[in-house]
Amino acid sequence: MTRDLVTDANENLRSAFGTLADEAQAGELRQFGPLTAACTGVPVPIFNRVFVFDAPPAGELSAAVAWMIEREVPFWVTVTEPVVEDVADQLADLDLVKAGEQPGMAIGSLGEIRPPDSAVDIAAVTGPDGRDDFSAVTEV
Repeated sequence: MTRDLVTDANENLRSAFGTLADEAQAGELRQFGPLTAACTGVPVPIFNRVFVFDAPPAGELSAAVAWMIEREVPFWVTVTEPVVEDVADQLADLDLVKAGEQPGMAIGSLGEIRPPDSAVDIAAVTGPDGRDDFSAVTEV
């Protein structure tokens, strides 16, 4: 079975920030259609986000942004690649500008990773002479 690793990574990110917002003392979590707004109350934008993984119905993005502004914390609107073009005009209307890109990181499950082409040789190292073949030890 092949999974969509990008979708999994996005869902994990949204879930992690949702949990963080739920657990933070001043945190709040709210849905605006397909959008999730997670506010931890911490005055650092990485901890307060509106997640846009699907094109929202009219008005939902502006409602989510207005809700975040009411929280009086800096925030990011995180938009995934297939949706960027769909919401570009809405983002411009809200005076939101692209701050940068974050690399997506996902790794397949162990069952999906190809085995290496060559075998690994394992050698027992029982003393300092053998260890010197594999590493260097320096004194401070």
